[in-house]
Amino acid sequence: MDLFTLQKHILELQGMLEDKPFVQRVFSGLGRTINFRLRFKENTADLSLTLDLPAQGPRLANSCKETDKNHSIVKTLNRLVNNARLNSIKCLPNDRVVRIHFVAIDAYFGNRRDYYLICEFTGRVCDIYICDEDLKIIDRLGTASNNRLGAMYVPLSPADALPPIYVKEATFRSCSVDELLAETTNSVFLYVSGNKLRAFSIYELRHLAEKPTETFKLVNEALNYTEDVLCAPGRFRQLKERVAASINKELKHKKELLQKQADLKEKYADADKMQTLGNLIIANLYRIKPGMPSIEAENWETQENVKIELDLSKTPAANAKKYFNLAKKAKRGIVEVEKRINELENDVKWLEEELWLAENASEESDLLIEKSKYQNKDKTREKNKIKALKPDFETDNCMYFIGRSAKQNDFLTFKVAKSEDYWFHAKDVPGAHVILKLKEGTVNESNILTGAILAAKNSFAKNSDKVLVEYTKVKNVRRVPNGGLGRVFYINQKSILVNPLK
Repeated sequence: MDLFTLQKHILELQGMLEDKPFVQRVFSGLGRTINFRLRFKENTADLSLTLDLPAQGPRLANSCKETDKNHSIVKTLNRLVNNARLNSIKCLPNDRVVRIHFVAIDAYFGNRRDYYLICEFTGRVCDIYICDEDLKIIDRLGTASNNRLGAMYVPLSPADALPPIYVKEATFRSCSVDELLAETTNSVFLYVSGNKLRAFSIYELRHLAEKPTETFKLVNEALNYTEDVLCAPGRFRQLKERVAASINKELKHKKELLQKQADLKEKYADADKMQTLGNLIIANLYRIKPGMPSIEAENWETQENVKIELDLSKTPAANAKKYFNLAKKAKRGIVEVEKRINELENDVKWLEEELWLAENASEESDLLIEKSKYQNKDKTREKNKIKALKPDFETDNCMYFIGRSAKQNDFLTFKVAKSEDYWFHAKDVPGAHVILKLKEGTVNESNILTGAILAAKNSFAKNSDKVLVEYTKVKNVRRVPNGGLGRVFYINQKSILVNPLK
């Protein structure tokens, strides 16, 4: 966003925020984005501040998507400006720098504290700072600029050069930049090429296209359109590709390890053979002469002649001991290898489910499955989220909830469900966790069948006419220790065969 468009946008926001709303809470968006949930007299709205191009800048929206992975500055902001008033927002006389003033009043003592959020929306080199009343930096979002934590904020030097895009437009029109900027316009023009934003401006940019792709009355409307229609779908697609690539990489690694363990198992399968060769050497010690590289002896178990290789540097007894040691090692190894193979097979099974869930995710937040040291742990918000949760399918006496991501699976199974609720999952294929909650009465065969069909329909085997689904009470489902989100094991399960195509 160029300086002139940003200045117009800040004037718009000043009008929208003239009620001086309270900050209800602060939360992270995807990428380098901070969102403020603002409480107005009659409603709430979200002020979103993003450093990510191409929609860099502030915008006011009805609601913004939230992630559980919070930046450290979000924790700082919740501590400092929660329940504070957003007193003002203004453009500083610098290159695309916005200052937001918060006033926090102590609920017990009435002490006033002023905080300033300084947002440098300056292209690739940008940052957001929270400062005290003396403009001492308390925390920051990025690391790109020269200002440091604990130091006084140093303003950017005013931008002398005009935006290059206006210079190009003036050249295209054969006029001066001053003549271009003297135009009076009450619109915002958006220029899009191949679903990618080329520019948006308060001036027509005829060198980009004869007509703008979209025209808006407000910069805020243009920014919300850019986020919802242009940025979010593309970002979602790219995020799905990155997550799928990451899972595929890990899956490939696990499969390679599994193959190595399978090779070891095959090698260790010769334990009995090594033991037999050692026994045959002991039984034929009298026949082994010095310098013999091998000996043929009859295997009394199979009545076949066996050729036994001998180490010339060892005595016959030492050769027998070598084969006995190999047999012992193989017997010990086979136990560990089988244990490791079982672990790796479970890892592969879980990763295949993660891959399927990622490829079928419907929201960006569903793909953020990693745990973070800044992960949100607000229990009150979690309880409110559970209360607001609506079932995916409902009958007279049952509610069914379907987890369509690893995070949803974990949340439904271990936060929403109670111990006596029922849990469903398609057997041996990737799929969703389905939770059956009874409103009243007891569960019957029809309730179980419905849950099983929903689990089959939301699984990798959804196009099959025969899907085996396992179900059990939630109290029998446990997280795998040190496993990823949604990774479980269960006991006391029953099975039912269903046709999800009906």
